[in-house]
Amino acid sequence: MFHVHNMIMIGATGRNTGKTVMACRLIKKFISSYTVIALKVTTIKETDGKCPRGGEGCGVCSSLDGSYLLTEEVRDNPKKDTGKMLAAGAHKVYWLRVKKECLSKGIETFLELINNGPDKIIICESNSLRLVVEPGLFLINQNVRESSIKPSCQDVLSFQDHMIQFDSEKFVFDIDADDINYVNNRWYIRENATAIILAGGNSSRMGRDKSLLFADNLPMIEKIILQLTGHFREIIIGANDIEKYRFLNLPVVPDLEKGKGPLMGIYSTLLHSKHEINFVVACDIPDLNMDYVKELIRQAKCHEIVVPAWGDGKFEPLFAVYNKSILDKVKKLLENGQRKISLLFESTDVQYLPIPDAGKWYKNLNTIEDYKNYIKQ
Repeated sequence: MFHVHNMIMIGATGRNTGKTVMACRLIKKFISSYTVIALKVTTIKETDGKCPRGGEGCGVCSSLDGSYLLTEEVRDNPKKDTGKMLAAGAHKVYWLRVKKECLSKGIETFLELINNGPDKIIICESNSLRLVVEPGLFLINQNVRESSIKPSCQDVLSFQDHMIQFDSEKFVFDIDADDINYVNNRWYIRENATAIILAGGNSSRMGRDKSLLFADNLPMIEKIILQLTGHFREIIIGANDIEKYRFLNLPVVPDLEKGKGPLMGIYSTLLHSKHEINFVVACDIPDLNMDYVKELIRQAKCHEIVVPAWGDGKFEPLFAVYNKSILDKVKKLLENGQRKISLLFESTDVQYLPIPDAGKWYKNLNTIEDYKNYIKQ
């Protein structure tokens, strides 16, 4: 198995799924920042001497002399997928025609030819290549007006990271290129969720406003925002001082009632959020493990709340995911004068998710000593 983490691979359940359209949109998005190499893979599986693709005379199979053929596209041609990708701005476009049993050899030749490295990203169209390559992200396009799935897609369906829904009549996708991002050499799909940063506390133990303490030459809240950017469709800040955070150019949501603690902050921001799933993080947790955050969100599709937990029974309610379905229960607690977030867990469906390698990345800066130790690292 080849691990090509700078590659995004786009497969398809059948014809007319918008696969090349999506590839071209991604090319246009990234050509100003990276050397973009596009690759189309046509896998040939011989069956009783009959052409497995395209009907008689398409030329794909007959032009293959040997186990594979790798060619570079040199012309903008609106009738060819490779021509469309070149016209979209890809720096190089290649077409790999290959027998299924020789996929490994074909992709090895391609990677050597382009001298693959971190300065490049590869946008690839293929189903079968997923059998021998683990890309950074594997998407499968499906036409919502066609339920059948072709065999080459069925072979790799379990590997998909996301199924993109394409309406061929309206010519629209349920996600677009803006929702697909390449951050710190990793591919991510922007979550259909909101990230909420709670910054409304008094910072009594810190003795100063911890949200604006500097970490990596940035106010701590801005450091958190940069880590969240590209991963969420919405980011909002929960704080009562709107002017203080205006420089961040994000919505700032004050508590409906002041002095009611972080439970009120969660309630107020959930009301404002545009999405059902919401990742809530305190402004004193400067480092985010985004893979872990993504797992919290995945779990939240089946639970009302997903909370990080340690083996000693402790948990972190201000680095957790909350569904808007809990709003009535939060409101009832607040109306009864309750302020503890943990009381909410007694009446909701909560999933506790162990924190992997917490000591390597998780820091909660409550005191000035915590902060000084953190910036010394």
